[in-house]
Amino acid sequence: MSIGNKLKELREAAGYNKREVAEKLDMPYTTYNNYETGAREAGSETLKKIANLYGVSIDYIFENDTQSSAYYLDRETAEMAQEIYENPELRILFDASRKVSKEDLQLVVDMVKRLKKEDDYID
Repeated sequence: MSIGNKLKELREAAGYNKREVAEKLDMPYTTYNNYETGAREAGSETLKKIANLYGVSIDYIFENDTQSSAYYLDRETAEMAQEIYENPELRILFDASRKVSKEDLQLVVDMVKRLKKEDDYID
């Protein structure tokens, strides 16, 4: 499934028309329409906004896209990034997670979890 088809599927599942989505994303209707029809590719910031609008990950938008390479370099890194994305306490790391190795990413996740546990005991 292409990214444009995925955007259409998400929009229809949410019960929006294209004009409503464009307004919610603060962009011209024609720009959003071009993303959905495949005439134009959305940038990473726009994809973040779209993913947030629908409550999905950017990886979900790329899922089954035969024209796109994997968003992350390997599956394990993608899984760790998904964990970060889904956990509000770790989500601040999401943007940085795409640029680091899986080992470094795991180290940061473990460190934040350890710090959070220490905070829980300091009441």
